[in-house]
Amino acid sequence: MWGAELDPANFRRKVVGTPGLVEAIPGAARLTGGRGKPAALFRAGTATALHPPLLRPASEGRSA
Repeated sequence: MWGAELDPANFRRKVVGTPGLVEAIPGAARLTGGRGKPAALFRAGTATALHPPLLRPASEGRSA
């Protein structure tokens, strides 16, 4: 996105923390067979935008 790498944990926290953007599907956790927390499944909610929005990172040569 915007030619910049996103931190997966922060992006997930932002998406899941935005009310109405995604809704967890109850009881749908998948077993991965690996270490750590199993993956969760989500479906789209009614919200259409992140709040507060993700900001474009500052880049060299771009005027403010």
